[in-house]
Amino acid sequence: MAERKAKAVLTKVRAIVQSNTQTRELYDKGRFGEPIENKKIQYSLIEGIFLQETGKINIYDSKNKRISFENL
Repeated sequence: MAERKAKAVLTKVRAIVQSNTQTRELYDKGRFGEPIENKKIQYSLIEGIFLQETGKINIYDSKNKRISFENL
């Protein structure tokens, strides 16, 4: 069964994702992201790109359109 990817929303310079088992594991094991209020984790732009390119998350814009690395 394929692992479900976390959905991150791109802000100006960060990718924000709801905290869940997968994102907490990324933080606990690799220190990816920074926990913020309302049970969310924020990734730097570089972290977000890396995690998307390695298949851990998908990044979306504010209009819910998936963003590729080339479009960042």
